[in-house]
Amino acid sequence: MQRWIDKFILRLPAWLRWLLVIPIAFVADLAAQSIYQVIFRVVPFTALHPYTDELIWRFFAPCIFVVAGVKMAPRYWFAVACFLTGFKALIAGINIYTLSLYLVRGGSLKAPAYITEAPVWWSLFVQLLFLALSVFIIAKDQNIRKVSNDNSPIIDF
Repeated sequence: MQRWIDKFILRLPAWLRWLLVIPIAFVADLAAQSIYQVIFRVVPFTALHPYTDELIWRFFAPCIFVVAGVKMAPRYWFAVACFLTGFKALIAGINIYTLSLYLVRGGSLKAPAYITEAPVWWSLFVQLLFLALSVFIIAKDQNIRKVSNDNSPIIDF
């Protein structure tokens, strides 16, 4: 599957790959959400669904968003990874701020978060987990080649 995707991406001109970075990232995010929803809906314990929904929407899908966008970029992979991660980190930061404001105003950690209905503490934890992973990966970018070359025109993860 990976080779097929790489062959498809290599057929695209560089300018088109640049145009597709953000749309592909969003499509991959949506696909990740959908696939994980199908997988986690098979789990018979319905009490776990709010937790898995939060994990999908706030952690797995943003990670796939970044990976897909970087995979589409023809070069400057580290800069693209930082930009896409920063975009999702900004969203996570806004969510964390909103939930923190709710808690400061007397809200409960056990109250259900909006949309997923997972507890607020879980929502905060998952979003902080994404931020921590983002900082760790960007700080340890040894596996992200910063430039493409003729032998490797597509990033390998």
